[in-house]
Amino acid sequence: MGSLQERIAAYANTSANLLTELKELDKLRELITKAKKLSAARPIPLKQKPASFCRRASTSRARWR
Repeated sequence: MGSLQERIAAYANTSANLLTELKELDKLRELITKAKKLSAARPIPLKQKPASFCRRASTSRARWR
């Protein structure tokens, strides 16, 4: 077992690391919240069907002449 000073130093170091990680997690949480708000604010684009399903594309070539 180390001296009391060594244990206190190790505890302080671990505490500082945990506080740093908590701050990083808070920043990530804020970024996620902002991203969710932005994605909810944007309208979802409708998927367009391929041209073969379009009414104009189904006309025969005879009409094109």
